[in-house]
Amino acid sequence: CVACRHALERARRGESQTVWRVQASRSSSTAWRWAMGAAAVFDVAFAGLAFRNGLLPGQYPVRAAVQTVDGSLYTGSDGKLRLIGAGYEVRNGDAIRTAKGSRAVVRLLDGSLLEMGERADLSVSHAWRGTTIHLDGGQVIVQAAKQRSGRRLFVATDDGLVSVKGTIFSVNHGTKGSRVAVIEGVVRVDFAGNTADLRAGDEATSSASVSKVPIQSEIAWSKNSAKYLALLGDFAVLQKQFAAIPGPGLRYSSDLLPYVPDHTVIYAAIPNLGNTLGEASQIFQERLQQSPELRSWWQQQQKGSGPKLEDVLNQVKTFSNYLGDEIVFAVGKDGQTYTAPLVLDRKSTRLNSSHLGI
Repeated sequence: CVACRHALERARRGESQTVWRVQASRSSSTAWRWAMGAAAVFDVAFAGLAFRNGLLPGQYPVRAAVQTVDGSLYTGSDGKLRLIGAGYEVRNGDAIRTAKGSRAVVRLLDGSLLEMGERADLSVSHAWRGTTIHLDGGQVIVQAAKQRSGRRLFVATDDGLVSVKGTIFSVNHGTKGSRVAVIEGVVRVDFAGNTADLRAGDEATSSASVSKVPIQSEIAWSKNSAKYLALLGDFAVLQKQFAAIPGPGLRYSSDLLPYVPDHTVIYAAIPNLGNTLGEASQIFQERLQQSPELRSWWQQQQKGSGPKLEDVLNQVKTFSNYLGDEIVFAVGKDGQTYTAPLVLDRKSTRLNSSHLGI
């Protein structure tokens, strides 16, 4: 090559030559070792988490346990069915099914209860997003326990998906499609990409060929049907009483608007709902004293280490006593910088304002 010939000529003339040596970069080697170490730590942590959740190949951890059986309950495929009873541990992917005229109650690891109707066929699996009940046929009534943050409980059929965080609902799956009925709480259903949120007393079907039936008839087979119907009645009464609470009147102008800065870019005005929340809380407490079923349900809802609703309402009511009928939240903008938020309220004829730092 040309460079080689020039180097040879310089060597013949006795000129000094520049010798280039390739040396490994110590910093790159160190960075590589750190990267490999971090990757190893991540792999170990990932494997430990996967093992704890039973997600590694070949793992079949227990996902549920049979509590009670009224009649016959089987596990296995069609060719190799075997009879099981109370105490049987349902492992990941195990199929269990009830016989004609039979019932069973299964408890999941998170405390959720599955009440299986006759000829119900299901299995349970677990993934990162939560636990899934695969309902291949029949009907189940689910009392979903409160799920951990980021987790949900799912009921999957071949034509839809139901997801919840803590509620009571029924899923009935047959050859024509699926029907979902909600007894308590809120349930999200997804049928062929059409998503809807159902509340207590609501029903939805995956197909027009699946007719809706009264919830009383849908859950009549359950041994807890009387309790469920009582809860539905309590929720209906509470809903009517809450709707009858007089709320703040409509506002067509704001006395506080002239007091916000000229450079305001975000403005929100809300009424003081302290009195409304107080009346709703009193109505709910009175209903609790009248209904044993509602009281039992509420005690179950209060279990856990999270903040209690009653404590939160008391704090809101106490704080609202210091505020006026209208509360304004405003944020200004000075050039490209947003200012600290401003909260204003008017109580009687006295203007109160406070700046909140971000």
